Amino acid sequence: MQAQLQDAKVAEAETASNLSIAMTPIANKIEQEQQEVTNPAVILGGGAVFGLLVAGGLIFLLATLDNTLYTPEEIRKALEERDVPLLGELPSVTVLAPDRSKTGILLNSSSPYLHFYELFRSNLRRLDSQSLKVVLITSTVEEEGKTVSAYNLAIASAQAGKRTLLLEADFRSPSQASFLKVSADPDARVQPIRYYSPMSGCIRLAPEIENLYIVPSPGPQGQQSVAILESSELRQFIEDARGRFDFVVVDSPALSRCNDALLLEPLTDGMVLVTRPGYTQGGILTTALDELTETELSPLLGTIINGVDKPSASGLRKPLGREYEQEEDYDEENFTPEGNVATGATRW
Repeated sequence: MQAQLQDAKVAEAETASNLSIAMTPIANKIEQEQQEVTNPAVILGGGAVFGLLVAGGLIFLLATLDNTLYTPEEIRKALEERDVPLLGELPSVTVLAPDRSKTGILLNSSSPYLHFYELFRSNLRRLDSQSLKVVLITSTVEEEGKTVSAYNLAIASAQAGKRTLLLEADFRSPSQASFLKVSADPDARVQPIRYYSPMSGCIRLAPEIENLYIVPSPGPQGQQSVAILESSELRQFIEDARGRFDFVVVDSPALSRCNDALLLEPLTDGMVLVTRPGYTQGGILTTALDELTETELSPLLGTIINGVDKPSASGLRKPLGREYEQEEDYDEENFTPEGNVATGATRW
């Protein structure tokens, strides 16, 4: 027994010795790899590569998600692909109101910027000057400038000697008529449907712009907006306005916000869609254009590009055909804005 135990101890010692010799290189290799991993240069290099991969993936993801049209050229391309007329390119302006607030409405009726809106109005008249009396202005998303465009189009029409009515039909937003020193009846928000009957009760004359009349919105009304739009009072009001005014401009909410513009459209002679570089979403725009032009009796008269830094006067007529091209007195190189107007962004 003792001899067997002694033999076992000898065998154990030999095995331990062999294991020790075999494990030494393995331990050294592991230690060396740990030193390489904890080397600052290796860590920094790996972090830089990982950071680049993450940044590249993030940029790709944002590019995939962001389909904003940032330039007028991108918007023109979308219009040309669907053969939609471009009725005008309008400048980006900010006007300082008497109360020091800022607006895009051209409060000075002699503003040189009205030249672009007169071209817009002229292009509308060329579509059908006889039957085109009530025009609906809307946009695909908010902040593209549809309210500013509606106001300035109405001002340009009034300046041309046309008895013009601006109907604020964006009942989900506050009225902007105060910029022209006009306000709605205080009871209008309480009884908005009765506000439109009788007709003369809600019409206000713009005190500083000849031939311009405004119907201030009783908004914001929220869910009651649909009831106003579908009321017989508003329907009759618009019908009567056809007989009393030379031109009626209707401002309505953006298409992506609600269906109010689509409810209003049958009461008008057609719709103008406002776009704006940096705000217009390509997917929403193309979907709206496809839906509005899918029938021969399309309600879409055309589009305008708002907020253009350097709008081209000659480019406004191109979509309507060469037969409409003519010389203009406008000198683009020497054009300078009036003193109280500065280039900037309109917010609504």
